[in-house]
Amino acid sequence: MTDFERRIKTRLIEDEYAEKFHRLDTEETIAHINRDNQELCRINEKRVQLEAEMEVEKNLLRY
Repeated sequence: MTDFERRIKTRLIEDEYAEKFHRLDTEETIAHINRDNQELCRINEKRVQLEAEMEVEKNLLRY
């Protein structure tokens, strides 16, 4: 895989996860409005999980 292909695939991965993070942001806003602390904790855990998954996918492109 060329460096150019790797950069494009990295960008696609980042775009895919940007959509997921945007959905989480929307859920987080609703949870704040409803003062739902349990939902906020779930959203934060999901955000950490998504960040880790994104990094793994990006790192796999190096091989």
